[in-house]
Amino acid sequence: MLKRKKILIAALAASVLGSLATGAVAEEVTLKAVSAFSTSNLLTSGFVDYIDAVNEAGKGVIQINLLGGPEVSGPREQPVGLRQGQFDMIYGPPGYYLGLFPEADLYYGTNTPMERRVNGHMKMLDGAFREKMNATVLGQMLGDIGVSLWLTQPPKRTESGGIDLTGLSVRSSPVYRDFITALGGTPVVMSGIGETYTALERGTVDATGMPLATIRDIKIQNLTKYNIQPDFLKTTMLVIANKEKFDSLSEEARQILSETAERIEEKTFHESEALNKAEAAALAAEGVVTIQLEGQAAKDYLGLYLKGPWTRAASNDSVIVDVKRARELAMDE
Repeated sequence: MLKRKKILIAALAASVLGSLATGAVAEEVTLKAVSAFSTSNLLTSGFVDYIDAVNEAGKGVIQINLLGGPEVSGPREQPVGLRQGQFDMIYGPPGYYLGLFPEADLYYGTNTPMERRVNGHMKMLDGAFREKMNATVLGQMLGDIGVSLWLTQPPKRTESGGIDLTGLSVRSSPVYRDFITALGGTPVVMSGIGETYTALERGTVDATGMPLATIRDIKIQNLTKYNIQPDFLKTTMLVIANKEKFDSLSEEARQILSETAERIEEKTFHESEALNKAEAAALAAEGVVTIQLEGQAAKDYLGLYLKGPWTRAASNDSVIVDVKRARELAMDE
């Protein structure tokens, strides 16, 4: 009888230990993530850096599995998938889903991501993300990569030294569609950057708005030989998590995700500064001509762009953020 009791106790102990072991393994959570761009695209590098850092710091607690880019889900479908829980995390510009989230216009300004994190701009917009997109913003990567105009032919100039796009079709996103129109061009909104090469090659468009870092990546430097500077906007590449999934994680997991985002946000901002210089030099060596606007012409050019998103936001009754206050926090005026 005693021997049988010992066997039962041993079996019970083994079962408890097995359950504890299983529980320990189950504590590590893996999040499913997608990017608006291909995993090899330079614009995705900030997200890859973030994922690598989280997976290193979060061993046994939290991991991120990058499923892929547009081949998994279209850039404009990804936020819907996030909101519905199909994905736990997405990465890309909020301008891609401006129709779903008009507050995306409030991200465009002149202050750095680090400044906006400190002054409350990020928290303000995160509240809107939580309420309207079932999402929470963790960070903004590659914050110093600018978007500028790239043309297949020398642009016409105005009497004041500005740019005249009259007669030109320009590949655009909803974010700067108004800007293209104000310059006299015809915006052609495309769902992503992948089809830009074909559109330029076939003459469907004569120009494109594009981040400097992606020109050689998608191999359009032989088609777009003229670049207008300054950049009219800075890229906004957000790491966004499903709110319900994020809130359900352990405090340790949430802390790893948030603190790592803040660290990689600053790291990739400074790395993007260096990347800009290297890419500009490489493109100049390949014969790309930079047309640099100066003085009042440059100021008017930038002002013309910024008028679009802030006017749209101020006139949109569905925007739930204080637009005036958001602008104060986003701009270094």
